[in-house]
Amino acid sequence: MISIKDLVGQWVNQNMIYAQVYQKSVIDSWEEVVGKTIAEQTQKVYFHQNDIHICLDNATLKDFLQFQKEDIILKIKEFTKDILIIDHVHIH
Repeated sequence: MISIKDLVGQWVNQNMIYAQVYQKSVIDSWEEVVGKTIAEQTQKVYFHQNDIHICLDNATLKDFLQFQKEDIILKIKEFTKDILIIDHVHIH
């Protein structure tokens, strides 16, 4: 018989794997998610827990994206069909 603790542990592990798969999908399809202009200026995109980090060299674009964080979250939610949860967007 499986304990509730084991079931919860399996469920958490499975959800973490799904999150990692969707995070990789967002990174691999970054241009499709945010558009060509932003994607071309992006140096690196990575996830840490439920946060996405976007690294750019262009200071003007960095400033612009500071005001577009909610739009980026919405685009990621749309791309992943609301499966991936994003708490914060960090622009570097």
